[in-house]
Amino acid sequence: QAFGVCTEPDTVYIKLDDDIVYISETAFAELAREKLRRRFLYVSANVINHGILSAVHSSLGQLRDVRPTVEGISWQYHGEVMTEPKYRIEAHTFYSDCVWRRWDCAAFVHEAFLSRLEDNSSCLFDFGIFAFH
Repeated sequence: QAFGVCTEPDTVYIKLDDDIVYISETAFAELAREKLRRRFLYVSANVINHGILSAVHSSLGQLRDVRPTVEGISWQYHGEVMTEPKYRIEAHTFYSDCVWRRWDCAAFVHEAFLSRLEDNSSCLFDFGIFAFH
C-alpha cells in the first residue's frame, strides 16, 4: 500500500531502509541509470550484511580478517582475507548461519567494509553487475 503513491510516469523511485550505515556519493545516480537501461526488473545496491551478497563479498576476498579485541570494544585487523572458521559465510545460500543468526557476523561484515572505507580500498566492493540468475 505504501508504494501506491509511486505512480508518476518516467520517474525512478528508490526505496531506502532505515538502518543504512553508508551510501556512496554516486549510488543514487548509478541505481537510477541502471534502472533506466531497463535490463532488469529490479535493481539493488551492493548491500553489506545481505544474505546473498555477503557470500559474494566473502568469495571475492572483499571481507578482511577483522576480529573483536579481547575487551570486545573495538575490532582489530588480522589480515586481508578472513580465515577464522567462526566467521565463515557459506556460499550459494541465502540463509548462511553467519549472516542470519549471529550478531557478531553482522558486526564483522560491517567492520570489514568500514575498514576498507577508512583506508580507501572500498573499491574492492565495486564488482559491477551481479546477476542473481
